[in-house]
Amino acid sequence: IVVINPGNPTGNVLSRSNIEDIITFAHEKNILIIADEVYQENVYQGEFHSFKKVMAQMGGDASQVEMVSLHSISKGLSGECGLRGGYMELSNIDPDVMAQMFKIRSINLCSNTCGQLMMELMTNPPTLDNASQATVDVFNTDKESSFGALKQKAEYVSECFKNMTNFESNPIQGALYAFPRVHFSQKAIDAAAAAGKAPDLYYALKMIDEVGIVTTPGSGFGQLPGTHHIRFTFSVWPDERLEKIMRLWKEFNEKFHAEH
Repeated sequence: IVVINPGNPTGNVLSRSNIEDIITFAHEKNILIIADEVYQENVYQGEFHSFKKVMAQMGGDASQVEMVSLHSISKGLSGECGLRGGYMELSNIDPDVMAQMFKIRSINLCSNTCGQLMMELMTNPPTLDNASQATVDVFNTDKESSFGALKQKAEYVSECFKNMTNFESNPIQGALYAFPRVHFSQKAIDAAAAAGKAPDLYYALKMIDEVGIVTTPGSGFGQLPGTHHIRFTFSVWPDERLEKIMRLWKEFNEKFHAEH
């Protein structure tokens, strides 16, 4: 079972009890957990809990669940998408499987030098033990600035969705995404069917054509039957550009629902 926490596309952050339930389920069903935690530094509401840490603290048989934990420099707070680097940590994995994993990694190319340097910086940030006070101050200031800007964008986008017709959205708790639910009329659903498309895909394509905003329809991720969502990445700079996008989106949304 693959669990992305904080979530993509939902932007949610799992509670500790959620994680305990998943680990218990995995133990009962003998399922390996892949914990994708690349957005762990992007938590705007609530608290991030590491799957491995929770598993260890649960103790007993649950602490023996097979688990692969993932992290990356290419996503999350650093968001260095042009620099590829990451790691996985394997817990309670069969030694024969571990041997095969090491074999696969040893014959593959490694990340480029810049990616490796960024990974080192992420896993071992500057401290007074290894850098000057000035370096530590600059690093922390930049990190706090990036996080503060993303948190502000998350709150702004969440507030915008509250004022959009037929939109329903949970607060964005973490990661870089919003995943609002859009309620479509039967007329809109019929129009989408006539075009041979899912309603959320139909909506997303019309928005590209009319205002040039690119989003991802929820049907591409899998969703409850009868529900429709749109994934939106809010890590847009500068703020004025994000404000323009949300204004155009609201205008398009009002027009779409008026016509359908």
